[in-house]
Amino acid sequence: MQVGFLRLQALHRARELCRRYRRTRRCVGLFQARGRGLLVRRAYRRRLGAVLTLQAHARGMIARRLCRRLRAEHVRFPGQRRPAAQPGGAGPGRVRGE
Repeated sequence: MQVGFLRLQALHRARELCRRYRRTRRCVGLFQARGRGLLVRRAYRRRLGAVLTLQAHARGMIARRLCRRLRAEHVRFPGQRRPAAQPGGAGPGRVRGE
């Protein structure tokens, strides 16, 4: 009788241990997934910040170039308005087909 009880107890403990192992593995997998997700979000935010900084610098460079050109035109033609753009897309100083 005691042998049967010991086998039953061993079976119960084995099932309980298996259940705990599966639960622990599932928890570890969720923990790893959340950790990886956090790292990916951080990297995305850092990369997005770098892209936005590059875009801002490029826009600033374009604006400064335009400002220099407008100042140079103003020095060359003081008091005059800038010539209007010609129909067809060819503006002043531009050659059609460029």
